[in-house]
Amino acid sequence: MIKIRKIKKSDIGPACKLIINAYKKYIHTKSAGEMLRIYQQCYDPKTNSRPKTEKYFAQAPISYVALDGKKIVGIVRGRLTRLISLYVDGHYHHRGIATELTVFFENEAKKLGSKKIKVRASLYAEPFYAKMGYKKTSGKRFLYGLKYQPMKKILFLLLSVSFLASGCAAPRNVIVSRAEKIPAAAAKMTPKTDSYPPILHSAEYQTPRPLPAPVSTAGAEDSAFILPDGQTLYFFFTPDVAVPANQQLFDGVTGIWVSKKSAGTWSEPERVWLQKPGKLALDGCEFVAGDLMWFCSAREGYDGIKLFTADFKNGQWQNWRYAGDKLMNDYQVGEMHLSAGGTELYFHSPRPGGQGGLDIWLSVKAGGEWQEPQNLSALNTAGDEGWPFLSQDGLQLWFTRTYQGSPAIFRAQKINGAWGQPELIISQFAGEPTLDNDGNLYFTHHFYQNNKMIEADIYFAKKLK
Repeated sequence: MIKIRKIKKSDIGPACKLIINAYKKYIHTKSAGEMLRIYQQCYDPKTNSRPKTEKYFAQAPISYVALDGKKIVGIVRGRLTRLISLYVDGHYHHRGIATELTVFFENEAKKLGSKKIKVRASLYAEPFYAKMGYKKTSGKRFLYGLKYQPMKKILFLLLSVSFLASGCAAPRNVIVSRAEKIPAAAAKMTPKTDSYPPILHSAEYQTPRPLPAPVSTAGAEDSAFILPDGQTLYFFFTPDVAVPANQQLFDGVTGIWVSKKSAGTWSEPERVWLQKPGKLALDGCEFVAGDLMWFCSAREGYDGIKLFTADFKNGQWQNWRYAGDKLMNDYQVGEMHLSAGGTELYFHSPRPGGQGGLDIWLSVKAGGEWQEPQNLSALNTAGDEGWPFLSQDGLQLWFTRTYQGSPAIFRAQKINGAWGQPELIISQFAGEPTLDNDGNLYFTHHFYQNNKMIEADIYFAKKLK
């Protein structure tokens, strides 16, 4: 059985041997003599001292190895936003090891706050990275004589997943409570124990507070969507943010949940099923309009994360279907929001033609087809803007932007048909805004301690009259 864990100093020698052998066999070309020399300087014990090699490995703080018993058969190394190297012993190819190593790397990068991963993919590895959701960012380039393809992947919180070849998923029709899966040692974070509480910058709202139980738990409530009447709340939940997404797939509780408000009190949330019993899926980033839901999902039969839609009939969500290659591949649609009339699609994407990172785009439906997206340049910067929410009247666009090193919530208002300068509303680990028709604001707040995410809650900021 293959085991994946973080690298140890004792792994460096055999890991170097694996890297050198795999590079020579699968990647090296005659024109890349300089690259081979660099590899030998870095990894070959015959030309490099052990302390020097250890120092080189320390430059890649996110490093995992795959082991078959005590034998190292795979390794991934990198930094917060860069996957430096990924190698698997040739005798272990086509067993999903590279996929698992990549997932472990991405999850660790996400926990440390990364929103994207860049990689210089060898021509041999390019098809693999494409299947893992990495996109080309330019034409092919050369580095020390070796041709490579620059690629990048946007990381979606807790949703990157690989499907294992073995193991059994919990039956999807078995009801498991969230509390059953939250670790016994988990401590519920509160505003008093929060090292980085949300900071309110607007006089229009009361101080943000977490929604009470039963919505909030010691697990992670994330990616909320409130219906316009303020009485129904959808959100994503996972019991332990430290668990890799490929393992969350089997816990029976990670996915979309819904709670309803009655007489001012939120009900015990219920699971929203969007897959047939026995089939694998990890669903999130939901948007609901009437009897139609759009949602993100990593599921059987599809590579990476895709958008799907579902219909609400006979008291349950059903008829889920893929949103199509036009939106996914041609337009590269990420998390999205539809206008009240359903003719305007606002979404974030790293697609070419933007201002850098994630940008917010608009596609208009005409003749039953979504038209070529337009970049909302008045809102975008060289950084990341995403997770858009459009008010019912279409005059306010709320979104998430990095501010002073962490996610923050901004709002732009449309005046005379044009979007005005975005204004900061709430900062410090605050994102993914959603509002009801009274203007009350719901958002995700992540709790961090010592650069480690502990959990997440849905916060509420009441609009002042």
